[in-house]
Amino acid sequence: MRACKNELPALEGRKGQSLTIEQMFLFTIGLVITLSILFSFRAISDRVAGLAEDDQLNEAGALVMTGMERVAKELSYSSSASVTIEIPKEISMGEYTVAADGARLIVLSDNANSTMDIEGVAGAYLVSGTVSSSAGAIRIEGSRAGKTIRLLRPSI
Repeated sequence: MRACKNELPALEGRKGQSLTIEQMFLFTIGLVITLSILFSFRAISDRVAGLAEDDQLNEAGALVMTGMERVAKELSYSSSASVTIEIPKEISMGEYTVAADGARLIVLSDNANSTMDIEGVAGAYLVSGTVSSSAGAIRIEGSRAGKTIRLLRPSI
């Protein structure tokens, strides 16, 4: 019984320490949960931004493809044709490049790219050219005699 009386004051002196350790432990758990949520949100946000950039690159490529098909159609009844199409100046806050190399149309940004087959147009014409999006437009010219379709920067 005497031993119990001696231990009791020692336990009373540690109650403050145990409360401080408990608070530090709860703070650490809260910090871990907060950091986990932050990193998870950042990963999801980066993924969504990447998907949006891919979609925008595909849409810019589709605009250029439509312009090339229009020029090819006009070349069926004319010796030369040209069309200027408007494209977005930036995708995901950065300029991009549109390039044609024979049977492919490539839209390149700093973080991603999109490649499209242009077999219908490329089967009849040699398609070439590289243009930056900085002008906000692309001029597409075609020549029936040369059997060419070129992507050019529009003259302003």
